[in-house]
Amino acid sequence: MFQQFFAWYNGLTDSLWGSLALFAVGVFLLIKGGDWFVDSAVGIAKRFHVPEIIIGATVVSIGTTLPEVMVSVTAAVNNNGAIAYGNAIGSIICNTALIAALTIAIRPAPVNKKAVVTPVIFFFVSAAIYMVAAYFLWLPG
Repeated sequence: MFQQFFAWYNGLTDSLWGSLALFAVGVFLLIKGGDWFVDSAVGIAKRFHVPEIIIGATVVSIGTTLPEVMVSVTAAVNNNGAIAYGNAIGSIICNTALIAALTIAIRPAPVNKKAVVTPVIFFFVSAAIYMVAAYFLWLPG
């Protein structure tokens, strides 16, 4: 039975439309699965009278990280370290820049510029060091 499924799956991924269809189904299931995970985590926590901040800081953060972990593990198992590496970097960029930008766009608030300068400088210096190290130490050749 599994051999028939894998044969069907491999045949489907050989075509562009099959790959696009699998991609769309995967995105849909990922979104719905995340919704179900969050809803069930909130329901369980309410049942046990756990504050919602604890839910957000622990259970839901694990649920939102699991897809990235699965992509990285699958890539590493298939000897595609570059995909795992790019997934980690993309996650960091998205979590810091996109979320901060959306927060500012939705609800702007006054910012103490002196309090922001040090973390921003640290972020950019760390990113530069990481890029240099990745380019010279990680890339084969």
